[in-house]
Amino acid sequence: MTLPRRHLPVLLLCLASLPYPVTAAAQATSARSAKLTVTVVDPSGAIVQGKNRAILDKYFDKNLADLIWKDMTTNKEEVGVIDFDIFYNAQDADVKNLVVGTPKIDGDKANAVVTFENFKEKNILTYSLIKEKGAWKISDIDYGQGNTLLKYFKEDSKTSGK
Repeated sequence: MTLPRRHLPVLLLCLASLPYPVTAAAQATSARSAKLTVTVVDPSGAIVQGKNRAILDKYFDKNLADLIWKDMTTNKEEVGVIDFDIFYNAQDADVKNLVVGTPKIDGDKANAVVTFENFKEKNILTYSLIKEKGAWKISDIDYGQGNTLLKYFKEDSKTSGK
């Protein structure tokens, strides 16, 4: 399924909100349903701009939500870890051909591969999800070549002593 780039944050959040399925058929149906029912976009940018902690807690696991919230609310005068669009791993985005693969679910963990072109360059990201308090939440984003969102936070804490 190919969607406009503005749908990615909400689509991933819907994937993260999948109910915990019992069977492989239920997993596939839930994943397809989540992708097909995405119609709302987050125009306020509240997801990762330090505007609404409740949104972070709803869609990101506690660890990642804590890291994002701290970064967005304590680095007002300087650039923090998140100085790029975390959903696309880019400073600027002109996303085309966005495709979100069916999540691969393994117990309390899942991965969803997202492919797209940004300024004609092909990108492949993997979103990791975990089941937390009965809901699927984003726990990390793998940007390839050993770079992940959690790794960026870990490297920052080592260099800044945080």
